[in-house]
Amino acid sequence: MAAIVTLSQKLTVIATPLAGFGADITEGCAPLEVEFLNASDNLTANVSYLWSFGTGDDSQSESPTYTFNDPGSYDISLTVTNESRCFNTFKETAFINVYEVPVSDFTLDPEETILEEATIDFTNGSTSGDQLTYVWDFGDSNVSDDENPSHTYTEAGVYTVILVSTTVNGCEHSSQKEVTIHPDFAVYAPNAFSPNGD
Repeated sequence: MAAIVTLSQKLTVIATPLAGFGADITEGCAPLEVEFLNASDNLTANVSYLWSFGTGDDSQSESPTYTFNDPGSYDISLTVTNESRCFNTFKETAFINVYEVPVSDFTLDPEETILEEATIDFTNGSTSGDQLTYVWDFGDSNVSDDENPSHTYTEAGVYTVILVSTTVNGCEHSSQKEVTIHPDFAVYAPNAFSPNGD
């Protein structure tokens, strides 16, 4: 009868890491700075990380901070690899949503006039891919939410007009210009003339 030989050998099982993450913010106006929070589990020593931000950029930091400059939705993935080359990938689709910031702009007519003719017409030139709302500050304690308002000044002076344009996602941008109101023709007469041309 043949002899039975028993061999024993220690077998080490390496746990596969479990990738996971969160973020301090997942939506906001461009540029949006996001701090990613590594929540991976089953980790051993000498673990490596590879983040993909959906923009063509990546990072090997454990918990990176990344700035998204362009509007859009971004898929984020994290691959965790241990020293035995066991790895796991976690991916979130459309995890980061970055919203467009509008460009506020306007013209005013006239930019300079006299108090007797101090009604100024404002033409809104703001642009955005989203619907906008507006707040005008005429510099004399009066405001308006009209798109293209007119405003009459009651005192001479130099006024700073501010237009704040805001998207449905709360992203805003402001622009400002000055309007000058002179007290009378003696101070400001842009169309005045005399027979001798002086």
